[in-house]
Amino acid sequence: MKPKIYIPQGLINMDNLKQFSYIILHELVHYKRKDLFYNSLSIVAVLIHWFNPLVWFAMNKMKLQRECACDACVLEILGEKETVDYGMTLINFSRKSLNLARYPQAAIFFETESQIEGRIKMITKFKKGSYKMSASAALCCVLVGGLTLVNGISVKAVGPNAIPAVTSSSTMSSAQKIQFLVDSQVKEYDNLAKAQTVAGFKFKVPDYMPAGYKVINYFQVEKISDKDNFLSISFNDKYNMPNIPIDRISFKVFHTNYAEVLKKVVDLDPQFEKDGGKVETSEQPMKLGEINGTSVTAKFFTPAQKNQGKDTQSVSKYFIWQDEGNWYSLEYSGVYQGIESVNLSQDEIEKIASSIRYPEEVKKLDYNTPGKSSDYEIYDKDDLKAAENALGFKFKFPNSANKDIKISSAFVSKENKYFGIEYCKNNAVVGNLLQTKDYKQYEEARNTGYVTIAGLGGSLTKNKTQLLNIAGKQVFKYEYELKNGEGNKEKVYIWSENGVCYKFDSSSSNKNGLSENELNELINLVVGSSTFEQSGN
Repeated sequence: MKPKIYIPQGLINMDNLKQFSYIILHELVHYKRKDLFYNSLSIVAVLIHWFNPLVWFAMNKMKLQRECACDACVLEILGEKETVDYGMTLINFSRKSLNLARYPQAAIFFETESQIEGRIKMITKFKKGSYKMSASAALCCVLVGGLTLVNGISVKAVGPNAIPAVTSSSTMSSAQKIQFLVDSQVKEYDNLAKAQTVAGFKFKVPDYMPAGYKVINYFQVEKISDKDNFLSISFNDKYNMPNIPIDRISFKVFHTNYAEVLKKVVDLDPQFEKDGGKVETSEQPMKLGEINGTSVTAKFFTPAQKNQGKDTQSVSKYFIWQDEGNWYSLEYSGVYQGIESVNLSQDEIEKIASSIRYPEEVKKLDYNTPGKSSDYEIYDKDDLKAAENALGFKFKFPNSANKDIKISSAFVSKENKYFGIEYCKNNAVVGNLLQTKDYKQYEEARNTGYVTIAGLGGSLTKNKTQLLNIAGKQVFKYEYELKNGEGNKEKVYIWSENGVCYKFDSSSSNKNGLSENELNELINLVVGSSTFEQSGN
């Protein structure tokens, strides 16, 4: 009537929350499926037909089928990725249980080796949504005289939201994924919850750092592929505590395979090798307390320019371990060209690694950053809306009219009160669109027909403007020569709409710049576009 879960002392390490959560979830599924009630009915059948070996056989088979059904329901919740961890928990727990044969009064609670083997076989073959009651289970139902011993599986009974600690490492639903306006390789956020949504999976973060260490102002989400991202968090000693030589602690979280983890942890930049650099890596097992992981040493050799012709070597060491489906990395030692940036003791490494918690469970560290700095990037509609609120006007966000010309970045300067979009072609910047409420050059062009340009050394030059009609709007155009000695010219277009001033400039460099046709297409698109909200984008 008032069911309880009993866990024999010594059978489980209570510090292993993942193993503990599997066991609790399994028992909760039994409760939701009303298996206690149906088990009672099977006992009544045995009491009545104690002399019939078929009933005893049926009850034993039903016990196995009931456990398999419960395992399948749990795996429906956890997902196929956790079948190995769940199966190993079952094996380890059952192995300990089988050693209790010297306690006869406890025998009723535990299974035989063959029953455990049957459950493990089911788990190894499990596919999400594919579980069906076996023919043997149906035969058992007939043999017990129509008693319904096992009710149907209902995954809805215990959903992922009911057991957040168990399912927190799973990937997030497609509804939570963000539609990016600018899908940069590396994105920076000042909000950990937003970074988690963008990363696309739930993760843990440290709840311990050496004295004086605080999270820096942003969290980085970097793309591994179109489907996978990883998170980077850096902790700095802002208070320069005495007797602590550490300047920076780097922590990374991955939801991908180990090969990709190692590649990104070491940060093997192809350009580094093209420039004559060399990287050597080595691995060895590393166990810290109850955490089994790997120590990775990376040696970076850069052709020296100042060290008497000798290669300058930098060395980084990382502790990499896995927890609830995610990979975690902690750079615990780093020397860059003779300067030590981090040097953690094994005790400190273990404290940090064992302290990781889901963000909502963190109690000791503060992950609330001071907020966005004066200049920051725009990636999605929410960022755009926040930027519009900060500057007080609606933005244009015109995409390129040419497949070779792409938006590489969008950014806000709260200090200078403008919104900018950068266009690239072949990875080179070919145009910039600035939007602001106060642009003196536009007023000068409208009133005098000239624009004053500040050159190198503070010299001022006046440039005559040309009045154009583009997309039904009056646009002032002027050109000036860039001070790079190559004869390249900058073409600038300025205009105003609804109290907002716009400036679009483009280089005429033959190497990276836009052709006349490309420039005309892009400027017509930019001038003719409406604000983001009005365009329905």
